[in-house]
Amino acid sequence: MLAVAAALALVVGFGVPAFTRHGAEPAAADVLNQAAEGTLQSSEPVVGPDEYLRIATTFRGIGCWSEAAYDTAPGCFWETETVTVYKPQNTSRDWVLTRSGRVAEGAFSENGRLAVAMAPPPMPETVRGKDGEFCAHNPDVGPDWYVPTDAWMAELPRDPDALVRRMRRDAQ
Repeated sequence: MLAVAAALALVVGFGVPAFTRHGAEPAAADVLNQAAEGTLQSSEPVVGPDEYLRIATTFRGIGCWSEAAYDTAPGCFWETETVTVYKPQNTSRDWVLTRSGRVAEGAFSENGRLAVAMAPPPMPETVRGKDGEFCAHNPDVGPDWYVPTDAWMAELPRDPDALVRRMRRDAQ
């Protein structure tokens, strides 16, 4: 469901014409249009009584670390985290969110290898919440890009340039 929303946001927020204005092949625009149409037509699987729909997403990004005490330049590395949401068929029951904790891996340089070696161990967690609102029940979780709420997303800028600036600011 989050993947569908993200794909829709990309298509609606940035639009396929942005790809064609900059000289992309018409065939590429056709592929993007077909992917968007397929996303809009998808639906969730049917979940039976006392069952949960499992939605797992693995994030992979770049982490950077520097420690003034060690007088080192920043070290950058790949980091991965898996977030799984369990949505109950009976939506009056609690939803469950599990996070594997971020795992530092694959460095780009010697300083990156040092950063990976010194990275703290992953801190997995499990959070419960009504209607997928995990933050309302746990003040230590979000709302943020990892655990967005409807209210949090409603406050995001709708202008694509402003949204990119917000993403960059939050990524720091």
